[in-house]
Amino acid sequence: MENTITRGVLATTVLVAVLSRAETPDPLSDVRVFAVYEPVFTRQDVELLTRVRPDFVCRGWFKWHHTPDWQTYAPLARACAEKGIRLQGGITLSAIYPGENGIDDATFRDFVSYCADGQPVHCSFHGGDGWYQLSLYNPKVVDTLKREVHRQIDAGAVGIWYDEVEGYYDWVSTAGYDPYACTAFCDWLIRKYCVGKGWSEDDPRWSTQFGIDLSRNGGSMRTFDYRLHLRTTLGKDGKPLAENPPQGHVRRWADSANPLFREWGFAWDRAASGTFRFDTVAAIFADIVADADRYARERYGRTLINTYNHNGTARPGVAFLQPHLGGQPPIRKGRLDARASYLEEYERIVTDAAEVCPGQPVVFFVDWPSETDRLTALPRSDQMHFFATYIPEAYAAGGEYALPLRGYSYVAADQGTLAALTRMADFYREYAPFLRGSRVTSRQPVAPDRMTLRVRQSAAGTAVHLINHAFSTQAVWPVPRTNLVVTLPWDGPAPTAAFAVSPDFPDQRPVRITRRDDRLELEVGTLVCSLLVLMPEAGAFRSVTGAATDSLHVIAPPSRAMAVARDGRFTLWLPPGEAALECLETGERLPARDGVRFAPPTDGAFASGLLLDGFGIPARHAAITTGTRSRHADAWGRFRIPVADITGGSLSVAVEPGSTNTLTSGDTFTAWRCYAPQIPVLAFPAADEGPWPTAQGSHAPPYGFWANWPDKARVPDVIRLARETHGGRAALRCSFAASPRVAWSNVNSPGFAVAHADAVELVYAGDGTPRTLQAVLHASPRFYRTTISLSENTWTTRRIPLREFRDNEGKSFDPGRHARTVSFQLAPPGALDADVTCWLHRVTLVQETPVRQEWQSATAFDAVDVDNLRTGHLPQRPPPAVVMRQPLVRFSDESSVSRLLANWAGKLDNNTNPMVVVERLAPAGAAAALRVRFPAGTCAWGNVNIPLPIARLVGQDGLAFRMRVSPPEADVVLALHSALKGGEQFFYQSASEVLDGAAEVILPWRDFVCANGQVFDVQATAWVNLQICRPSGRLTRDMTVEIEAVDTVCLRPGPAR
Repeated sequence: MENTITRGVLATTVLVAVLSRAETPDPLSDVRVFAVYEPVFTRQDVELLTRVRPDFVCRGWFKWHHTPDWQTYAPLARACAEKGIRLQGGITLSAIYPGENGIDDATFRDFVSYCADGQPVHCSFHGGDGWYQLSLYNPKVVDTLKREVHRQIDAGAVGIWYDEVEGYYDWVSTAGYDPYACTAFCDWLIRKYCVGKGWSEDDPRWSTQFGIDLSRNGGSMRTFDYRLHLRTTLGKDGKPLAENPPQGHVRRWADSANPLFREWGFAWDRAASGTFRFDTVAAIFADIVADADRYARERYGRTLINTYNHNGTARPGVAFLQPHLGGQPPIRKGRLDARASYLEEYERIVTDAAEVCPGQPVVFFVDWPSETDRLTALPRSDQMHFFATYIPEAYAAGGEYALPLRGYSYVAADQGTLAALTRMADFYREYAPFLRGSRVTSRQPVAPDRMTLRVRQSAAGTAVHLINHAFSTQAVWPVPRTNLVVTLPWDGPAPTAAFAVSPDFPDQRPVRITRRDDRLELEVGTLVCSLLVLMPEAGAFRSVTGAATDSLHVIAPPSRAMAVARDGRFTLWLPPGEAALECLETGERLPARDGVRFAPPTDGAFASGLLLDGFGIPARHAAITTGTRSRHADAWGRFRIPVADITGGSLSVAVEPGSTNTLTSGDTFTAWRCYAPQIPVLAFPAADEGPWPTAQGSHAPPYGFWANWPDKARVPDVIRLARETHGGRAALRCSFAASPRVAWSNVNSPGFAVAHADAVELVYAGDGTPRTLQAVLHASPRFYRTTISLSENTWTTRRIPLREFRDNEGKSFDPGRHARTVSFQLAPPGALDADVTCWLHRVTLVQETPVRQEWQSATAFDAVDVDNLRTGHLPQRPPPAVVMRQPLVRFSDESSVSRLLANWAGKLDNNTNPMVVVERLAPAGAAAALRVRFPAGTCAWGNVNIPLPIARLVGQDGLAFRMRVSPPEADVVLALHSALKGGEQFFYQSASEVLDGAAEVILPWRDFVCANGQVFDVQATAWVNLQICRPSGRLTRDMTVEIEAVDTVCLRPGPAR
């Protein structure tokens, strides 16, 4: 029977999906800021998102393993929508687990995909148990996936984020040969060759062209068993094809020695269009997306905003594309290396996407696990510089970026980067008119070394993107460019004005323009990580010029705009609609029109600082009062007030909703963090938010509370949850049954953060019995308990200090050790002899110290690092000190170079240009040198081998090199190719930075490391060659390395780090 998944949809589904999308209005027209935040399961999550203010949350819900009851979280989707935040759902089209959602073993084995040897396709990263992969060619699997999507749409998801739409991983050469896939492949071949080319199902060409023995397959292609064919047909190496169906690399399907694999193809590359895997995956994915679109439209009148994990190739039928770069963040010796530009890679992906989805946003993101794990492992300052460099570079390429607020191992609130990402959200929201839909100009300027420079035009005007890649890998810090002037090719009249803005600084900075013939010179000033020079068209942004005392700050709430007065003047460029200006120092408010004049501030020193909310997010434009006078913080949460204006030396600030805090002022810049005095975990509002069933199962109670106990599917009603009125108050009734008896049971709250809380306050009522329950803080994997009495059947308020919660070892709960989410539980202390009931009216986290001083800085106001990055920052270890040096290798004559072996991938192929070129340089009056050139182009590997005398290495600590490299930002990869005395060979590599293109490089033996982590041991080595290695992948321009000398060194032991 022909597989119904692929029958009849190959030619039409993609077209229908694209046309149905084209007929609807642009669903992203008012989406300016994307973010990744997974999962959105609690009210705290919604509150955090409300304060960051992304317009769109990518994969806020995601089904990977068991399916939650999404209706539990429907109020959260509604709460997001009320705040103007679209919450997207998500689903894997790849992963499945045994027993998932209660499926039996037979269903699991039917749903899973298989390898060519008949074993289920199993995936495991980082040594975990891993998961299995679905067969998308099984119609029952596709129906199940569609139902999963419908459940999220029913709960309020505005769209779906589809992960791994290809099903199994095509790069695993033996994966994906399950019976459903093989049947679909057979159907596909019949359609292509019988229907399309007139072959018969028993045509002899099946044998002559594809090597198919129809006599083993019932005499017809209709009964062809491809997996049997793979097991019984020998490949070019004499082994069964099943051991490697591609007969080579899977990405070179077109060159495969297996003619059927040339038809099978590859799903992850659009160049494979016309092959079975690519075409059928495209059809299946389009069918799933079209079904979701139809369901949302017919049931709710909604247009979904769908996307998918790009994974290398653009596909139609979605609202925006979401690619990621597997090499990010770029790391050298465990730290960020921001010298590399990703512009070319970003632009390649954006250009590729435009071929399939013209005009649709390309929104990059940090994928997981590998990218988020690498990012999380970096120090905070490295993370911040990664964001400050590579997010702006995506916009320079015409892409956008989903800010990584939370996903897998990366949680910005825990990493201390949430404030910076919030400022980025504000920045890209404000200047979105210059970014979305912009085009590169036809004439682009030449960028200086280590800088990205792109000029883009939009209806709003011209934007010049500058990203600094001058980065010290020793200091692990950007090297600022000062007094920077950039020159642009320019046709037409000169712009009337230009100003610079950046996520790096809060103010708008005027840029002086000079027109010289067909060029435009822009005096940019200082570039740290990135900035935009904007030259707006009339009507896009309007300028307002006025007078103010030097160094006063003029803001325009609620916009991000701010100007610092210089020479008695200021100029602001405002989005349409901004009506009022305010002086940061005095609080004076004036209309936003030319010619306004702000009064000077009171003489004397200023009290200044930074206001952060309980999440660590800047309190943008927070109200500040002293005496009867009020003013506001700027868009970064900073304030600056004359000390003489402050009544009684204190300021009242409104940061957290519904509360006012008092700060003690001083003349030192101080960062303050303000917490809500109470944070509700359970609190009943006046109005209902949906149905309240009287009996609850897992994941389906009021306000996200849920009951849990062992073997729930077969042992019901151990706990019953219901909302009811008790003692005149709305309450959550928690009833624990003595029978059936189970080993444990509990009522769980949604997760919440407790890092700075002091106590938990309960408002509850017991059932009037002498029994007790345990109040529990679950901080996985530990449980911290304390006892509450049920003897009072009236309402009781009890504030429990967190230290009173203790684990099984008697240790008190320490909120500082549990930065991640915890949950509150109610649980019986053991086996019950009678039913027990407790009513909860409120569960609250209590902050007994709602205002805390975070740090101080003596730096001038406009130079303060609001992220306090220098505190705790560590540079790389300094180079080791040389105690003794001995010559090892010189290039004094031609024979010293001519005997060296140059080698590279494809060297033995005919008609290939050399990818490694070796020569000797002998300049007059200077030392001779070895010159190695790696020509531009793509080569998997290449190297030059220099034999080293092993006897002269023994007793030494490493090697020293005098070398030069071009381009200067390139790392030189050196390797030791050695054989142990037992004969086993290894390659030990070390990447070396040659600062400013010329340097002496010291490499201890410990810096040469094998792929398995083993460090080079000269004592165990029989022979060794030094290799100068070509970088893997593509070089856009020639790279040259010149080495004058190789010496051995003895080193002075350095301090421990």
